[in-house]
Amino acid sequence: MKNFQRFATRIASLLLACTGMVAQGPVLHISELPRTQRDTMELPPGGLPIVDINSQLAIRPDPAAIQAAGRARFPQFFQDERLEGKAAQIQQALANQDRILSLTKQMLEGLDVKKDLLKELEIYLQNLASDSVLSEDFNRYTGEYFQQFRTAPREQRPDRFLYSIERFNEQLEKISSTLNVVRQNSQLQFSVAAWRRDASGGTRIHVENFDRFENGAFFSVPRWVTTLSENDREQLDNFRQLAQGLNEDANQVLQAYKEQVLQAFPSIQCVQTIRSELDSAIQSAATDLRTVLEQFESGATEQIIPVFTSLRGELRNWTPTQTPDWKGRLLDALSRADALSSSLQAAVGDSLLRGNQHLANVNRCLQQTLTDMQRLQGLVQKFPYTYLHKLQLNSEDLAEEILAFGLNDIPPVGLIDLEYTGQRQVGDEILIKAVFRLPNDSTENKNTGHPIEARRIKMVLIGAHSTTKVGLIMANPYTLEAVPGQAEPPKFRFAPSAALLLKFGSRRSHFYNNFLDPGIGLNSAAPDFDLDGTPEFSAGIMATIFRDILSVGWNWNFGLDRPNYFIGIHLPFNLPGVPVNTIQSNPLPEE
Repeated sequence: MKNFQRFATRIASLLLACTGMVAQGPVLHISELPRTQRDTMELPPGGLPIVDINSQLAIRPDPAAIQAAGRARFPQFFQDERLEGKAAQIQQALANQDRILSLTKQMLEGLDVKKDLLKELEIYLQNLASDSVLSEDFNRYTGEYFQQFRTAPREQRPDRFLYSIERFNEQLEKISSTLNVVRQNSQLQFSVAAWRRDASGGTRIHVENFDRFENGAFFSVPRWVTTLSENDREQLDNFRQLAQGLNEDANQVLQAYKEQVLQAFPSIQCVQTIRSELDSAIQSAATDLRTVLEQFESGATEQIIPVFTSLRGELRNWTPTQTPDWKGRLLDALSRADALSSSLQAAVGDSLLRGNQHLANVNRCLQQTLTDMQRLQGLVQKFPYTYLHKLQLNSEDLAEEILAFGLNDIPPVGLIDLEYTGQRQVGDEILIKAVFRLPNDSTENKNTGHPIEARRIKMVLIGAHSTTKVGLIMANPYTLEAVPGQAEPPKFRFAPSAALLLKFGSRRSHFYNNFLDPGIGLNSAAPDFDLDGTPEFSAGIMATIFRDILSVGWNWNFGLDRPNYFIGIHLPFNLPGVPVNTIQSNPLPEE
């Protein structure tokens, strides 16, 4: 019965622990800091919350939820906490062990301390009884004691309580040793990364306190728009197509570029032999020349060999997520090689350079190095590695600029200023990910991290704003009279129109923003109601709904001095047979 109760208690504890983990809630608490009002607004953890496209976002990681998620997914990285807890329990249970050992020693020496010893042992047992895990250990140690000393004479048996205290101390030593091993390994780390998603795929954006990226270009989406540039739209579409093509093979292109850089720098092999060639030349040189060569060797050792060796190593270990200053490094190495070559020729002269094989090898190496460096410099200047590097950062891989924090060192807040995320449009999204990063990760997630939470946020112009709309309307000149001798004019005639609309973005409803999206504003059109081939000018008011697909309005035709009402259907495709912007002309009268 007791075993069943103990089992039931453990199951209940486990369920409570699991419930506690779920109750931790979201890992990230995200709030919007609008520029149009003072109060911040907490975004709901679920769904697709809406924020103003020009606002700021504050990201606050929840340490308790992060710890709970870490224990659930990667318990191996929390062994130190469990072991430290067990060690603290044992130390508390053995709080009076020194007193017990001292009294036991006094009793063996013949002193009458039995009463005090029994009192201390009672405290010891009470400490054990208050902890179910330690009481089980004590029962196990008691069983070991009787199994080992059942047949031994009583006077040769150790005290049962001293035996258990010794076993508890052994357990402490084992825990201490295990803790040292666990602490030597790197601990679980936490990162926050963010991307802006749009029709072209998007780009990585800066989260203050959580990465070393620079802010993007400043761009405030205009709230009051009156014009629309067709050239800007075409250019944006071209850039999107270019980015899409380059994104597919950005990593392969960068790797191929790295190989070209290495192949353009073969002279590093001979640079490493300069010192040995100079040593051989010094040994065979005359006394007066030996001093000059020794000084030259010292300069070569300090100026060119370490620089070229370091540069070669960086080229070999270069990864696509890095953006090194190749141009500056190459100019420095080129100037060093040029100065060293000139100083060698000035020191020994052309005749000795040709006559001494070792000096000729050094001079040939320096000349080859100058040629290689100039070719390498041209390759670096022509290749747009910085642009491709930016494209590489758009991927889900965690770049080196994204910081990793221990679970006890996570910054309390990260900030995203949407106005510093570059060009964006209404309807674009922000993706924010919280991820765990493992030390020496060998899993398939080693580059992307192990995501524990992903939050999508939609950007909309909240509140009142204006937009322009061009399209085709069907106008009814309901007061236009028929011309005698001609057919009855059609009730509706097509006319091109442009409108300036006032709209209101919603912070609460995707249905309103994505489907209804009503607008009201001013309309101007160019109808040709009298069919004379010359469009008139008309203006009035209009209202739209369903993302401007359907519109209705009333205009005054200033050319005919008559009113008309109209409806418009702005479909995202052309219908066959619809006379878009077509003007009909009356036939010429026959003579």
